[in-house]
Amino acid sequence: MLKLLVLGATGGAGRHIVSEALDRGHLVTAFVRSPEKLQRTSENLVVIKGNPLDTESLIAASAGQDVLLSALSAGTLGPATLMQQFAWSFTEAASRAKVDRLITLSTAFSFPNASLLVWVLGNTLFRNVLNDHIDMEAVVVASPLNWTIIRPPRLVDGPKTGTYRIKESHLPSGGMSISRSDLADFVVNLAESGKYSRKVVGVCH
Repeated sequence: MLKLLVLGATGGAGRHIVSEALDRGHLVTAFVRSPEKLQRTSENLVVIKGNPLDTESLIAASAGQDVLLSALSAGTLGPATLMQQFAWSFTEAASRAKVDRLITLSTAFSFPNASLLVWVLGNTLFRNVLNDHIDMEAVVVASPLNWTIIRPPRLVDGPKTGTYRIKESHLPSGGMSISRSDLADFVVNLAESGKYSRKVVGVCH
């Protein structure tokens, strides 16, 4: 049984990560701005209301946790530095609370070797998203933490199959999407196994 702190727990990916972790019997702390949006309830779930940019509150929530899982997203296509700011906050919180393990979601747009369509979208319509995620990743990589950065492509609805492709430093060939349920399965697998320490991984169907 692990103690997992989940950031972005009310988002599409975050909700699935919380549910997957609870279904496996882990103790989950959801650090969220709007607790009313978190639909899951469990005796193993603690919900803390807070702003992920409030580092001191995040440090308090991180105390005693085994793994910090970030499913935070900026939610904008315009110029932004929010993901980078999130990274400064959660890496500082993890370090000061002595939580060594960090797993964070990024975007497949960051892969220079992604499919042509993914590359084109990342460098046109989603250019600002890409730049902010690149800056976020740089903060994570520079930290002393035992981090893993996951770069999924488009997230879709769908059941958990447990069948998906994983590749270190690359998006698997032809990868265009993954269900949020399977992404959550992979995230919790990483929390349990400790695999891909200080690595960037691509995952897709």
